[in-house]
Amino acid sequence: MKTNSVERKYVMPGDVVIEGDHNPIANVIKSGNKIISTKIGMAEIAYNGVRVIPLNGTYIPRIDDVVIGKVADMNGFAWEVDINSWF
Repeated sequence: MKTNSVERKYVMPGDVVIEGDHNPIANVIKSGNKIISTKIGMAEIAYNGVRVIPLNGTYIPRIDDVVIGKVADMNGFAWEVDINSWF
């Protein structure tokens, strides 16, 4: 029997939200049997799937920050990496 209960927790990009047979809904990816967050926010785990509600605000990078990004373009010896920031 499926229930309407929802589990919530704060997550960061790369965090494993849950393992097992769950449907990824929003701001998560499925890797094997793991559901992994792609955003900073509140993860909701419900009977019908898993999603992350992103926190509002813009990330402003600082020196020595470790960031997760997506390679947007490559040419020669340079890469353009999208870190979802306004810089």
